[in-house]
Amino acid sequence: MTIYAVAMSGGVDSSTVAALLLREGHEVFGVTMLTQATPDCQNVINNASKVAKQLNIKHYVLDIIDDFKKEVIDYFISAYLQGTTPNPCAICNKKIKLSKLLMFAKEKGADYLATGHYASIDYINNTLYLKESKNLLKDQSYFLSLTDKEHLKYIKTPLSNITNKLETRTLAKQFGLSNFQEKDSQDICFIKHNDYISFIKDNIKNEKLISKRGDIILQNTDNIIAQHNGLMNYTIGQRKGIGISYSEPLYVINMDYIKNQVTVGTKKDLLVKQFKVKQMNWLLEHNNDFECYVKVRSGHSKFKALINIQTNINNVFQHNIQANNTTKVNINVEYNSNICENNNMQHNNNKDDCIMHYNEILVNLLEPNTVAICPGQVCALYNEYNTVIGAGIIENL
Repeated sequence: MTIYAVAMSGGVDSSTVAALLLREGHEVFGVTMLTQATPDCQNVINNASKVAKQLNIKHYVLDIIDDFKKEVIDYFISAYLQGTTPNPCAICNKKIKLSKLLMFAKEKGADYLATGHYASIDYINNTLYLKESKNLLKDQSYFLSLTDKEHLKYIKTPLSNITNKLETRTLAKQFGLSNFQEKDSQDICFIKHNDYISFIKDNIKNEKLISKRGDIILQNTDNIIAQHNGLMNYTIGQRKGIGISYSEPLYVINMDYIKNQVTVGTKKDLLVKQFKVKQMNWLLEHNNDFECYVKVRSGHSKFKALINIQTNINNVFQHNIQANNTTKVNINVEYNSNICENNNMQHNNNKDDCIMHYNEILVNLLEPNTVAICPGQVCALYNEYNTVIGAGIIENL
């Protein structure tokens, strides 16, 4: 019998997953993460525990407060203070939910960790396929795209074939779950009312970062058009809250921490055709240069693009790579086993090449861009079958 741990948030999706797996005859237990010592987090645990009792399954609580602060909250604050637009949900999936929580589940005897994500994950013939859900409005493959494939192969997503949320609620009602009408959560879980600025102000001590005023200049000019009230109040791509009257809406284009300066421009200044992506997480094999479809924001359409692998010998993944899951890149360097080992590459005893993955790409959009490219956001690459090839973090433009 297959044993499943279900990552339970107390919501309708994860509760329905637990009920579905029980109906299929599997052994199931629930796990809920305690991410912060707050009443909201305790409510999540209470709701999940209530569902577990309804389903007559064991329910564990994993205290992960310290790891969550270090890997998610501190990351969010640091990225925001650098003027980028972080994606804490994708980072949480990679560093916490589908890593730490998975390890805990396996320690408790689970074969797999099941989640309420709307995405399709299959592991066939030693190849992992992360694909879009049939429910495209709720698809979460984008948020899973940074997760290591060694973790993803132990993840199951039973809702992948469900076409709309009403279907999930109908199932939950049929299972007798009390939360079948519960509203979806939209905001970042650790920030109340989506108020980023107040959250950051409450969590940093450097007053200069909060209130040091400086110049706002117009893109492609040296014209000072206003004063800002602290760089931390802005992120690249931001439109609301700039407070400048102009002939058309203005967006934050760049932030210079040395000059304490914000550059603003029109939307066309953000609709770049080329940008870099770093910290790539590769899920499928690929050529040095290839065409695919890229998604730069959840909920937005994909764009066709040409991907150029940046062959910088210093930009390689910092973990062990199995040869059957890598792409061979020929480079003009003298073969040296120490070089390969020091850069976490693998060699195949051929003095002509090393086997390696690079963690930086150049994205060249092949069709008109209608979405602002925001550094710090995830860029996910998809093939023509809606399968994720890889993903990384957009660099400063």
